[in-house]
Amino acid sequence: MIYISITFAVIGAFLMLTSFNESMEEQKEKKLRKYEVPIEFWDDYNHILYLIQNLNNKNQSRVQYMIDDLIYKYADMLEYKVFLEKISDIIELFERKKKSLSLISQSQLN
Repeated sequence: MIYISITFAVIGAFLMLTSFNESMEEQKEKKLRKYEVPIEFWDDYNHILYLIQNLNNKNQSRVQYMIDDLIYKYADMLEYKVFLEKISDIIELFERKKKSLSLISQSQLN
């Protein structure tokens, strides 16, 4: 009976040590990766970039909605640095394109 108890205790300690080592390896691996970004984010991001490149007066509100949706959708999923970097890039590009469209529209009116 005592031998069985000792055997179970040794097996339990071994299993705990093994799982602890695995969790430590996972933490080291996460630290080595620069950042993790879901593939879906890049699909949405590239789609919005494409829409911005082909922006016109009719689809400005749609693209603005898609940018807002992208922000709400991935704010918690992405690392903060990556999120700020990519979202600021897309907003800056969108604002520049809107400004150029408004300048073109004003010049056509005059």
